[in-house]
Amino acid sequence: MLLVAGGEETMSPRELVLAAFEEVVFLQDLVARVGLPLPVVWEIVLSLEKEGKVTYFSWRGKTVIMKRR
Repeated sequence: MLLVAGGEETMSPRELVLAAFEEVVFLQDLVARVGLPLPVVWEIVLSLEKEGKVTYFSWRGKTVIMKRR
């Protein structure tokens, strides 16, 4: 969580990405849900993949992000 000027708590971009889907999502849908630029979302996905929290693959020409259990 991050604090903003008014003292309100807001999610970090990383938390937004993780909270945006339950199990599986297309990359473009994830970008639309979190409202962040594609390169930012992709960097977060790559970071999460290195940590073993998600995996990604191509399916019919689209990138699919899947949470690991």
